[in-house]
Amino acid sequence: MKTEREKKLLDIIMTAAEDKKAINPVILDVTRSGAFADYMVIISGDSSPQLKAISKEIELKVKKFGIKGIVWEGDYES
Repeated sequence: MKTEREKKLLDIIMTAAEDKKAINPVILDVTRSGAFADYMVIISGDSSPQLKAISKEIELKVKKFGIKGIVWEGDYES
């Protein structure tokens, strides 16, 4: 079950992605998989510059929310 803080954080991430015109952003709840994380966010874009802009926007908004130690998997070319 999502806490209010988790809901707010996921909302911030999705809003930041949508503000930069992300393509089909998806949040996967992986809590039952025994994974090292509770949620996975998958975001696509049309170009490397757009993906860079999306990731920078998310990072900025998440840091303002008080989250430190952001980990990115994949890169702008993948």
